[in-house]
Amino acid sequence: AFPLMQLVAALEEAKPGDRILLASYGDGSDVFILRATQQIENIRDRRGIKRHLASKKMLSYNKYLLFRGITPIEPIRLPPEQSSLPVSWRDRKSLISLHGSKCKRCGEVQYPVERVCPNCFSRDEFDEVRLYDKSGKLTSYSLDYALTITLDPPTVLSQVDFDGGGTIRTTMTDREVEAVKVDMPVEMCLRKMHQERGYISYYCKSRPRRG
Repeated sequence: AFPLMQLVAALEEAKPGDRILLASYGDGSDVFILRATQQIENIRDRRGIKRHLASKKMLSYNKYLLFRGITPIEPIRLPPEQSSLPVSWRDRKSLISLHGSKCKRCGEVQYPVERVCPNCFSRDEFDEVRLYDKSGKLTSYSLDYALTITLDPPTVLSQVDFDGGGTIRTTMTDREVEAVKVDMPVEMCLRKMHQERGYISYYCKSRPRRG
């Protein structure tokens, strides 16, 4: 992925007509010669590599060792999480792309997709809408120190209202517990939920909105 990240960084500064040489190596090699067109002007000021680097969150070395599994810890005494490939594939639009439904009659937005609108009760009259890149605000939260499995307690269970409609209940990451408060702006991100028998389950979590 690193050459593609470098390509994104180069495109952030490219001007129409610029040529870009993209080369990768490792288990084989690929080389591409690209030319930026006038369309490059249509993607200015997007969240690219520079903006992500500028919004990075510093992590203590102790937490790094813990998250990477380098520091041994006492096994968590809770039933193991369950992973299912069929469920992950069947619900990939909901779990990975964070698709919800928008009623064609009244405009009500729901997550996950609802066949029956809870507002006007119309049935199977909706469009799928992507909520992953929508900003929102934290409307409610709770701190769980005991019941959920986490290497960084407490687990912040959050309820988020999206701008433009829709609500999701999920956990919050990249947070300082002392800074969590109702009405704080948040955004979504795709993160690891748990791992079982070598299979990793991913899900969307909320996090404080970055710059």
